[in-house]
Amino acid sequence: MSEKAIITYQLHLDGFKFLGKTNLVDERSDFGQIWDGFFKMGGYRPIRPYAVERSPVQVWYHDGDGRTVYFQGLFVEGVTEVPEGYTLMDFPGGDYLAVTTEWMESNNEATDAAIYTPTG
Repeated sequence: MSEKAIITYQLHLDGFKFLGKTNLVDERSDFGQIWDGFFKMGGYRPIRPYAVERSPVQVWYHDGDGRTVYFQGLFVEGVTEVPEGYTLMDFPGGDYLAVTTEWMESNNEATDAAIYTPTG
């Protein structure tokens, strides 16, 4: 398997809504377990009806108590009901650091929980 380049850039976004699963994380967090839990609860399926684009996004931020939050989800609009276990948040407009890589062959591979088989 070849190494995938990590790409970083500054991105200006107007205010946006984000719907997904929030996770408090630290250096001991098990991201395999975080992703297994996300897909077991429905993954992107309950979010897709509100998505403004299908590309998966993870937002990292520090909450009011200084804890690191890893937020899995999609940019959304017109949310009429927040699915159980998910969180809807408004983020302000501003400059954001984007970090990405082409580590999966297709968007469907990255977002389609129907083909995902949890481990363990």
